[in-house]
Amino acid sequence: MDAEKTPTKPRPSITRWQQLRGVLHRVLELLRKPPHLTTAAALLGVTVLMVLVWVHAAAYTRDSPQNSTLAYHLALSRDAQADFLHDFFARHWRLGAWCLLPALVLAFIRLRGRMLTLPLVLMSFAFLVLWLVNDIHENWDAAHYGTMGEIPSPWAYYLKLIIISAAWMSLPVLYTLYHRSSILDQYLVRNFLAPFMLCLLAIIAIKITMDLLDNANDFLKANFTPLMVGQFYLRQIPEILVMIMDAAVLLATLYTLSAMSRRNEIISMLGAGLSLVRILLPLLVIGAAASLIVLAMNYEWAPSAQGAKETMLRLADKGDSRGAQKNRREAASTYNVMFRNREEHRTWYMWRVPNNLSLTGPKIDFVVVIQDDGNGNMLKTWYAKRANWFPGINKWRLFDAHVIDAAVLANPPPPPAQTIPSYEKLMVDEPWSETPWTILSGKINSEFLSVPELAAYLNSSVSLEEKKLWRYQTTLHARLSLPFRCFLMILLAAPLGIVTARRGVLGGVAMAVGLFVLVYFTYTIGLRMGEGGRLSPALGAWGVLGVFFSFGAVMLYMKNFGLTFPSLSNWLATRRRHAAQKLKSV
Repeated sequence: MDAEKTPTKPRPSITRWQQLRGVLHRVLELLRKPPHLTTAAALLGVTVLMVLVWVHAAAYTRDSPQNSTLAYHLALSRDAQADFLHDFFARHWRLGAWCLLPALVLAFIRLRGRMLTLPLVLMSFAFLVLWLVNDIHENWDAAHYGTMGEIPSPWAYYLKLIIISAAWMSLPVLYTLYHRSSILDQYLVRNFLAPFMLCLLAIIAIKITMDLLDNANDFLKANFTPLMVGQFYLRQIPEILVMIMDAAVLLATLYTLSAMSRRNEIISMLGAGLSLVRILLPLLVIGAAASLIVLAMNYEWAPSAQGAKETMLRLADKGDSRGAQKNRREAASTYNVMFRNREEHRTWYMWRVPNNLSLTGPKIDFVVVIQDDGNGNMLKTWYAKRANWFPGINKWRLFDAHVIDAAVLANPPPPPAQTIPSYEKLMVDEPWSETPWTILSGKINSEFLSVPELAAYLNSSVSLEEKKLWRYQTTLHARLSLPFRCFLMILLAAPLGIVTARRGVLGGVAMAVGLFVLVYFTYTIGLRMGEGGRLSPALGAWGVLGVFFSFGAVMLYMKNFGLTFPSLSNWLATRRRHAAQKLKSV
């Protein structure tokens, strides 16, 4: 009798997703095996880039009438040379990025841990160099000469370059410190980053959703596409991060330390001989880095995004989707500007004035200038579709302009002559003393100005009354002080999040949230008092933070040495005990 055949189990079916994962895994393994593959890809990319640069540089040196020669570009003015060199650099930087992209991808696939530090540093430094070149090319003249007639503040611009460079390079520095730290430090950082990113993304999503619900009708009215809406909110990320970063840091710190306290991990670290300050050192470093990043965003990007947002929403409310899309790429603007020069009897009207003018940037739209004799009688009127102001020679240029002379209209020439002359480009020879700054200074909202612009405004407005400058001085100090609330939140939350009982966890979290609300409320009151002259602008912006910094340092000191915080319940219990003892003695 034949032996019974054992039934075979059916083979499980493999989905296409599993097949794709298997193929991807085998490809990654093949990329990780060959030695020095990343180095070879990097050398090949550099070689290709050098060949492309040589070919393009040789094209500029050809003496051909169809192509501009290098000697011609070098014979131009300093501004034209800067534009030529900037365009040449930007073009080849992009080519270099594409040539080195395969080596960068291989580095992230093949390398792990400390081995990834060098590619990350090189990539961050390359992007930093690109940003520095572009920013210096676009803002150097405005920072030193004033493109609108204001008195610039070079120190504020230099400080901006330093702060943003430090914030950008802090990411590879933090990555290096993480892989050079101890296992306990890495464990604490990993426990912090997960709730921090979750809180950050959740608050961003909630804020964007609420704002989208408020502005949905305006977007529909202006026929915004989903891509335009996404670009609109993507540009608002710096402003949103400035507003919510301290709250995300507070919640993540409380969650991390309270969870580690419930698992008795903090007690184990203390038992290993580490002080509380040493245990919290990674979180303090993260708080300092978060403050630096928020300071870089609040220095220029956040106020610029806020001004652009207000302008785009105003245009979207009017149904002007084309103007809103155009303004997304341009600086924030001020609309419907009226100015009267009483000394020289001139009246100005401008429909749109960009807050950041340059010879190559956006120009003033629709300008009307009326010259009268002081008694209301018009002498001459200029109409122009666009206008620009030259800071070096202090003159105005009008584009598509029409000039109406009252004397000519009173005695018109014979019919063949043109009564109202028109000009495609007109350099005004009239001795106009007005600059874009004098016209726009009374209309500028301090909330939309960056630190260099605020410093230039204060330099240019020294002749105004002091009370008119309080708002701008307070805003300047607020731009610099607000980011340090991120570090303050860790300093306040760390002592309250480390507890040994469940009841203590709830009490510490409630007290930390209460302190956050108190910091926000008192900080806002301090700023309003600074704007109103009740306090000095510096004290209104920095005083509240100084008080709470001292309070947080004292709490951390007491927690480090095992001292108990004074509480209302303990005080009431002590009072009842003393009262009972007095009754017994009687």
